[in-house]
Amino acid sequence: MAYPGHYIHAEMVHNGAAISYVYASKSEDDTGTAVVNLVLQKGDKVWVKHGNDPNGIAQLEGYYSAFSGFLIQPM
Repeated sequence: MAYPGHYIHAEMVHNGAAISYVYASKSEDDTGTAVVNLVLQKGDKVWVKHGNDPNGIAQLEGYYSAFSGFLIQPM
């Protein structure tokens, strides 16, 4: 969730490669959402980071940011 007057660019990254992008605008309490399904191998890494936009400002509103993952089916 973006803090009013600021915006957020974020990337979901899998093993160093961006796989999804999220943007939340300067509108009051705007949010960005992404859903990604991946087939992962043991040792794979997935994370969320601030996007590489030089004009982006990482402003997260309090405790309203979340990232979660679920095992759908074991391989």
